[in-house]
Amino acid sequence: MISVHYSNYKSFLETHSESILDYCNTTAKKYSTKKIDALVKLHFGNIINNFEDLLKASPLKLYEIKTYFDTLPLTDKSIIKTDFDLETLYNYFIQGIYENRKLGIKYSSSYLADNLDIFTCPYCNENFTYSFRYRGSVTPIRRTFDWDHIYSKIDYPFLAISFFNLVPCCKACNFVKLNQNADFFNPHLNVNVNNSYFFLLNPIGAGFITDTSKLELNLVLIKTKYKEEFKKSIETIGLLERYKTHKEIIKDILNKQRMYPISYISAISNQIPLANKPRLSRLRATLYGTNFNHQYYYKRPFSKLTFDILNYTKP
Repeated sequence: MISVHYSNYKSFLETHSESILDYCNTTAKKYSTKKIDALVKLHFGNIINNFEDLLKASPLKLYEIKTYFDTLPLTDKSIIKTDFDLETLYNYFIQGIYENRKLGIKYSSSYLADNLDIFTCPYCNENFTYSFRYRGSVTPIRRTFDWDHIYSKIDYPFLAISFFNLVPCCKACNFVKLNQNADFFNPHLNVNVNNSYFFLLNPIGAGFITDTSKLELNLVLIKTKYKEEFKKSIETIGLLERYKTHKEIIKDILNKQRMYPISYISAISNQIPLANKPRLSRLRATLYGTNFNHQYYYKRPFSKLTFDILNYTKP
């Protein structure tokens, strides 16, 4: 689990909201903003004011809405779910129906996917996430990820199109998570995941660097505000079990740790002319092919794992 708070995702919030509201104001009588505004005030007026607030709700506000809904009687829940058929508006987002006349673009899931700088799954940090165009296909746009709802669009249809309820996650994570409604960690939160959990490598016997059978990977949760969310999320997607299969990658990290100690990296840095000299941390990240700053784990797979092994395993 990693945070994507520092990605460019949130820069598309206004585009997302404007496009949907414009469609509801001009095209869809069934989903007119007046109707949805009234429903928001009726059912969630003690938390938010209108449909725009629902679309733009922060991760913490989404959790507040979800938690409030969970406390309601079953009859009230049923009424709200019937009233809020926003899952259809989400389907329009997937189909590419929205137009943003202000920006002169057709807004859709494809537009958002094409412009994101999130290149690894926020849930597992294991798989690459990107979209590309494949000429030989009937559907030329292909994608290595799906749009996941942190809070299921089936159980919480009123959050189906809320911007920060959407996560571009790899297909493996989306499949295993499905509609499970554990209190999942929201990757859009501004959280330093290094303070929430870490991978711990326990070598079991000599020769572990060459013999991967002697490597044992564990995951340690740290007592923080979101400990339970991290615990449930990690268990749901089977993160530790999946990472235990990557012993060759772990071995490569350990070998690089031996080959490129800080003293060696400093020596390389000293050979670079001052005008072109990168920061030592940048040079180290280049040699390891990863990011060591938790704010940018979303750019490279296994960034979190690499950071933890180098910080918690003696060379």
